[in-house]
Amino acid sequence: MQQQDGDCCPPGSLPSLVESGSYQEKGSVKTLQANFSDLPCYEVGTGSSAVIVCYDIYGFDSGRTRAVCDELSEQGGYRVIMPDFFRGASWSQEKEDTVPETKMPWIVEQSDPESVMADLEGIVLPYLLAQGVTRTGLVGFCFGGYVALLASASQRLDLMCAAGVHSSAKIFNLAPGAAQGADVEAASKVLCPQMMIQAGNDADNTKPGGAIEEALNMRSHRLEYGASTFV
Repeated sequence: MQQQDGDCCPPGSLPSLVESGSYQEKGSVKTLQANFSDLPCYEVGTGSSAVIVCYDIYGFDSGRTRAVCDELSEQGGYRVIMPDFFRGASWSQEKEDTVPETKMPWIVEQSDPESVMADLEGIVLPYLLAQGVTRTGLVGFCFGGYVALLASASQRLDLMCAAGVHSSAKIFNLAPGAAQGADVEAASKVLCPQMMIQAGNDADNTKPGGAIEEALNMRSHRLEYGASTFV
């Protein structure tokens, strides 16, 4: 099924998974301070290798995002940090039900590349460096998959690798004045190996043999695909 222009997720996508209320988080929330803005972050684990987790549009407190951070830290031995790009103003099922017409304008506003990169380069990166981190990767879910491609073009972040799960790369095409194909152009600028784990109904250009894979291959960056679990 093709991804439509009216939403960041394609029709027929499954809803977010909700963590059991009995789950005990292993990390903690801290606020990183900068001259231009404070940034809440969920952090778990220690060490010199870090993974930045970028959530979907349901944000900082939704679903199993923190449990995923905990598992990445526990299984990989990483310091894991998840920034709250939305500063608490995430999308919600209530908004989906009552004001669905505001969804895409909200996504466009929250996806402003300058704001996203200011958080990553100006707040998260200095913090990680101060903690002794020398190697950093990034994984993003849906909206976070857009962030993964965006951040992978940053020489300053110097990511070792990045992964997008059900990546909404089409967000590049929604920016004011953006031409169709902006997502492929963004892929052509990445500086590190990528992995994409796409759903069966995600856009064809994000799948094996698609334009994004071609753009990455032209950059001589390896692109690996995970198995689609939703069909």
